[in-house]
Amino acid sequence: MKTLITGASGFVGNRLVKELQKDAENELFGISRIHRESKNNLNWITGDLNDPIFVNSLANMGFKKVFHLSWEGLPDRGKSYSELNYKISKKFLETISSSNEIELNVIGSCLEYGNITGPVRDSDIPRGEDDFALAKLAIHEFIKSLNIPYKWYRPFYIYGIGQ
Repeated sequence: MKTLITGASGFVGNRLVKELQKDAENELFGISRIHRESKNNLNWITGDLNDPIFVNSLANMGFKKVFHLSWEGLPDRGKSYSELNYKISKKFLETISSSNEIELNVIGSCLEYGNITGPVRDSDIPRGEDDFALAKLAIHEFIKSLNIPYKWYRPFYIYGIGQ
């Protein structure tokens, strides 16, 4: 299956790639602003998601599955990076979802629930108030408005080597 992973070189993306590489049927593609050597069933595409011509070219590559994990500027979760990433994600998701029927997977954040302590229930409504949480919530709302199937993931407190 032809699969695109934005943020493939990041902390979460790197682990996702390793899991997806276990299935030989996956033809994996990652995006990087710098040239990287393709290997182990991961093909690197050099480009920037902030470039509309590049994003349009991705939409024509026939991906069947997309994982959108990239978030420029981390660990800075301030207003300028949050606004930038909202803009980039919105254009990317709108463009890539219009190309073909794809399985869309997008990573959110536990911070969408705000600064809470204790358990979070499935019935809890995300009410984050910082710039990062508001950007993630806005991206989620935008995806809903596209009326396409998608999966939204909110990981909690990921840690490990390379963090």
